[in-house]
Amino acid sequence: MFSLFRERFGIPGVVAVIALVFALAGSAYAAKKYVITSTNQIKPSVLKSLKGSPGAPGATGAQGPKGDTGAAGTNGKDGTNGTNGKDGTNGKSVVLGTINPGDLGCGSGGASVEVEGSGSKKAVCNGETGFTETLPSEATETGSWGAGLPEGPLGSRKLYAPVSLNIPLSAAPEAVFVPDGGSVAGKCPGVLNGVPTAEPGVLCVYSSGIKSGNVELGSAAFLNSATPALSASQVGAVLLIPCEGEAPCFATGSWAATAP
Repeated sequence: MFSLFRERFGIPGVVAVIALVFALAGSAYAAKKYVITSTNQIKPSVLKSLKGSPGAPGATGAQGPKGDTGAAGTNGKDGTNGTNGKDGTNGKSVVLGTINPGDLGCGSGGASVEVEGSGSKKAVCNGETGFTETLPSEATETGSWGAGLPEGPLGSRKLYAPVSLNIPLSAAPEAVFVPDGGSVAGKCPGVLNGVPTAEPGVLCVYSSGIKSGNVELGSAAFLNSATPALSASQVGAVLLIPCEGEAPCFATGSWAATAP
């Protein structure tokens, strides 16, 4: 084979052909060894060293136009109708009745109420009228009194001041006159915090001023409001005050009566 090439091309031609073959073989070898198509073909340490520094941030882009409103969603499906509730049970009637005086603890009678079929009656008693013929024992009632006489002829005159009890007492009380700001031990404790007081069985008449002109008078007597005696009755009394001279005469005060 070699002698054939030598005869046809000569020694220089053979050398040239051999050089061409090696050149072509070397180019193919070089292409196969150094053409890189993937980072996987590069050693990681080499790849790391090839990484450049980050570039400066780019300028902020302009805001894009507002997008179109999306289409409305479809309506949801209607829910199914609920089932009808069950009918409630019928209520029971209330039965009314009449209570005779003394029944079911009602002294003056009244009415009874009962849930139908329960067999249990409840009483609704008649109310009390609140009226009482006489003041209950040891209860106290109070009031005020006053009277006056105009200017009159010179001489002895009398001023009558009625004291009428709001509720009669069961028995005539003992009447006691108490001068201004005073008290009587065991009978009339005095006017306490503006309220007149009296012990049981006593009518205390407190004076807050008795004058004939500019003269203070401290005396008074009682006339029974029912009979002309110097005492009080179950319904009150009349306070008799002597007024001397011709000047106007007037008197005021308060009273308290406590039932025996």
